[in-house]
Amino acid sequence: MKAIVAGWQGEKERTILSEEKLAKLQGLSLKFREAVENDLNLPQALAVVWEMAKSNIPSRDKLELISDWDQILGLDLLKIKKIPEEIIQLIKQREELRKQKKWEEADELRKKIEKKGFKVKDTKTRA
Repeated sequence: MKAIVAGWQGEKERTILSEEKLAKLQGLSLKFREAVENDLNLPQALAVVWEMAKSNIPSRDKLELISDWDQILGLDLLKIKKIPEEIIQLIKQREELRKQKKWEEADELRKKIEKKGFKVKDTKTRA
């Protein structure tokens, strides 16, 4: 979810909401509040968060909603850890080793990255 929120932070300009989107925004806010007020129904509140994330509401408005809601949820969704340049370079080197099918060397770099506090998740390499 943090990656999604990070993407919303890129939008700087405020857009004017259509009546439909404004109604959707208000409806989601109401659903979230009702979930929290209903014996602190956090699973339902999180379902509303995902509904909002997938909606066509502008990113800037999503960011404002999640900022308010995260004060209740306490997930620190707006605190995004910046990846140091050193880690980015290690990841690039590792990907190059994987392309060359140098699995052991790539695995050593993965361990080095993880020792520095970052997790590496492998996906299929493109041919």
